[in-house]
Amino acid sequence: MNLPTNSSLRSNRALSETAVGMICMALAMFLLPVGDTSAKLLTTVLHPVEVTLWRVVAQGLCLVPVAFFLRPRLHGAMFSPIIALSGALVAMTLTSLIWAFSVMSLATAIAVFFIEPLILSKRFLPHTFRLSS
Repeated sequence: MNLPTNSSLRSNRALSETAVGMICMALAMFLLPVGDTSAKLLTTVLHPVEVTLWRVVAQGLCLVPVAFFLRPRLHGAMFSPIIALSGALVAMTLTSLIWAFSVMSLATAIAVFFIEPLILSKRFLPHTFRLSS
């Protein structure tokens, strides 16, 4: 009779954690366009700042319980000035993106959202960009 070894149990556990992570990522990638589309539709009846407020509140209601549940596995302060600054910057970015949804197509707004850092880095950084072969 072969009993599972300690290393095989760790390997199976790591595999299952990887599978759970992949499933969560796939679910998040499915929900992201749903959230953007609903934000675009909501901007026809609500101001973009209101849409952002309700989206941040909904995300907070979902993520705060998860943060408390995972607290033993997290390191560092749960609430700190850096985290508050990060949250404020995310809220400003989300407000800008949702405001863009209200005046342009979803695809254009998302394309600009992802291309803008490249444009800014080309403008403000001294490095030159070249394609390598």
